[in-house]
Amino acid sequence: MNIAHNQKFSVGIVIAAMTILALVSSCDLMKNIPENSGNLTYIEKTIFFSEEFRAIPAHMTTEFWENSDYPAEMLEASCGTCHLSEEVPKTSLLTKGRILFREKGCISCHSINDFYEDIVDELGPDLNGIGNKVNRGWLYHWLKDPHNYLKNPRMPTFRLDDQKLFSLIEYLMSLDDKDSPPVFIKKLPAEAGDPDRGDILVRESRCISCHSIHGRGGTFAPELERVGDKVKEEWLPNFLRNIHYYQPRKKMLAFNFSNQQALDIAAYFFDEFTEDDYLYPQKLTAAQAALSKEERQQKIIKGKQIFWGYGCRGCHNVADIPKLKVGTDLSNIGNRSVSSLYFGNRDDVARNLHNWLFMKIKNPIAFDSLYNMPNFNLSDEEALAITVALLGNKEQEYPPEYLVHELESSPYTKPPGKFGELFERYSCISCHTVEKYGGTLSTVSLTNVGSRVKYEWLKNYLLKPYAVRPIVTARMPRFRMTEPDAIEIARYLKEVYVSKEIPKFLEHELTIEDENKGENIFDQQKCVSCHIIDGKGGYVGPSLDNLAQRLETGWVYKWLRNPQKYRPRTIHPNYGFSEKEAKQLTAFLIGKKVVQ
Repeated sequence: MNIAHNQKFSVGIVIAAMTILALVSSCDLMKNIPENSGNLTYIEKTIFFSEEFRAIPAHMTTEFWENSDYPAEMLEASCGTCHLSEEVPKTSLLTKGRILFREKGCISCHSINDFYEDIVDELGPDLNGIGNKVNRGWLYHWLKDPHNYLKNPRMPTFRLDDQKLFSLIEYLMSLDDKDSPPVFIKKLPAEAGDPDRGDILVRESRCISCHSIHGRGGTFAPELERVGDKVKEEWLPNFLRNIHYYQPRKKMLAFNFSNQQALDIAAYFFDEFTEDDYLYPQKLTAAQAALSKEERQQKIIKGKQIFWGYGCRGCHNVADIPKLKVGTDLSNIGNRSVSSLYFGNRDDVARNLHNWLFMKIKNPIAFDSLYNMPNFNLSDEEALAITVALLGNKEQEYPPEYLVHELESSPYTKPPGKFGELFERYSCISCHTVEKYGGTLSTVSLTNVGSRVKYEWLKNYLLKPYAVRPIVTARMPRFRMTEPDAIEIARYLKEVYVSKEIPKFLEHELTIEDENKGENIFDQQKCVSCHIIDGKGGYVGPSLDNLAQRLETGWVYKWLRNPQKYRPRTIHPNYGFSEKEAKQLTAFLIGKKVVQ
């Protein structure tokens, strides 16, 4: 929406004009979008009619509505001109499109918005040493069509013919010169590991929390269903012994596997997940075997050019190739004139910017088969969301007070000392959040965990974790942590990661009478429907047995008063307990620790 200083137009006229626009614009919908193109919902009317919206000065009046040819589905694009952050309140499509920019790797090839420029981590794995890691056959099939290998891969399809693939594979397989990698085995001897023991170790380590196996499990890490076809036999056990050497910038956890345990796990994966479905084509195998030393070097040079030209360096780190965005600058794409757009020989599409963007995003070769832009196999709704976000990218001069930036926050810093080393080694922040930083695999934030759990329980849990909530698939893996490490982590969390608002020693204020009344509250609210107590109950929430040994009394009380304050997305109801009721229920839950 263009910001104007002329106040001669009333709010009522603006709202009426916007309503008429929404109705009329539907006549100019993109010709090529099918009727069943997904949930292309019209922007929520409440954003235009609510008092909250009208109270913002930037929304009060406007001399005219710029780009009034937007279809109704794309009206949120106008919000993107002033709202300069990834997430914009009440704009589901704009926010989704901006998130997809990052998740799909658009920012790796294109300059888009300033708020993405500080993102430096590559989306894909480090490719230094990939020649020591993967098999040629798997690499061919993966590069040929990632979507044929995985249902929803982050890697797009680049439409490479076999000759380009041949050169690219020769280049990638030449990246096998990592400086002195720490290996304990150079060639896997026959029956070096026991697959049955490996199966048990994989289950104990909860690999399925992050990795998918046979369609089940997490999506935070690569699938393991075909790992036996993917990696070399010698690489996998060496990787398991020194994970952070091979993936220094990634988030996989360090499990302290012994040499034999690493061999057992490798034996299990190669025994269970090898299908020989990803072989190198015979004609390329013959061509590779016939290459002279000079011809192979030429192929490697050609492959390096392909790697750089297709923007692979944007997502993958390779030591001797500088990071460079090879795509068009999209920071002002919303102002691009229709006359500058190339529609090829297509005479069946509407000539406008939003239509061109949608088609190009959905099918990069819609207008010309020579484009290098890969195909992400996006749904109609995903392509529409990205189109909306791009249309909002406009370099225009607006009064600074009308521009809405993301709130600045302090960057994450590694904790100090021995604890900081252990915190990084065990990749705690990969699964847990601290303030606004970290992963979302675990629902337990570490921000105030020292005020939440007891020291002795925490130390023992780190040494031998178990399922606090049986229904949750993602569970704490068994790290085989040493006792000194567990003591250091538990001690630091209890001393530093605390909240001043959590009362200490609350149990001394509670009585037997409180406990009896708390039991009545527990029964009235039917808490047993979701929680186990005395061995009986539901599985939705955590078990309440032995709660006094696990949780601090003050935490239980504060949680009962307002669960959403400590975990905004929790499904635990807020019953609106008074201070007295919360103390009584707390007394019942902690049981025999009350004073008489």
